[in-house]
Amino acid sequence: MGLFTSLLSKLSGSQEHNPILITEVLSWIDAQGGMEALLQQMKLFGFGKILQSWLSNQQNLPISPQQVFSFIKAPALQQLADRCGIDVNATAALLAKYLPLLVNGLSHSGELTPSATTDLVKAGLSVLGRKS
Repeated sequence: MGLFTSLLSKLSGSQEHNPILITEVLSWIDAQGGMEALLQQMKLFGFGKILQSWLSNQQNLPISPQQVFSFIKAPALQQLADRCGIDVNATAALLAKYLPLLVNGLSHSGELTPSATTDLVKAGLSVLGRKS
């Protein structure tokens, strides 16, 4: 995707399958301690049932942007927003959209696959590429 296309998608609010934003999200998750650390935060804040649906073969339960705000601290969300060039509310919505898809695609038999911890960016882009 070219710079012009990326800018247009940001301006139009369309973030669907934007590889630049997805790469930023995945890199940010790595910088926060990785997918496992993020999932632990979800469990700690009472989102175990939602998380379990993502890890299992069940239908993914949704998570709202407001729920994302409850288990990810505001400074961390702001850091991701700055990296993506979008506001913090759009960032929470982006995570609410992609976390279920990522966790579901990066798990097998209720556990994260090794690729989720060894090369999250590559594995995550591959998962979301299959969801196109």
